[in-house]
Amino acid sequence: MQVAGALLGAAILKAVTPERYEKTLGTTSPGDGITAGQGFGIELMITFVFVFAILSSVDSRRSDIGGSVPLTIGLVIAMCHLWAVSIMSSNSFLFQF
Repeated sequence: MQVAGALLGAAILKAVTPERYEKTLGTTSPGDGITAGQGFGIELMITFVFVFAILSSVDSRRSDIGGSVPLTIGLVIAMCHLWAVSIMSSNSFLFQF
């Protein structure tokens, strides 16, 4: 069922993706105007924030943590992803709807 779901999801994604974006769908290359160094810096920053959030959320010596650790980590992932995508690929078809 997982394989069938993956194949169905891929077929739906291919069907709704404009043809001009099919070649770069799923690639991790930076968008237009972003150099390799800038892309590396952005990835470095979001990786630091992500790892820092995980380590500070699961630290057993901290007594001031009162929320959900999985929720905290999930929100940090979402924030880092949305921030990096908006910078790295401002010409992405996701932002043209």
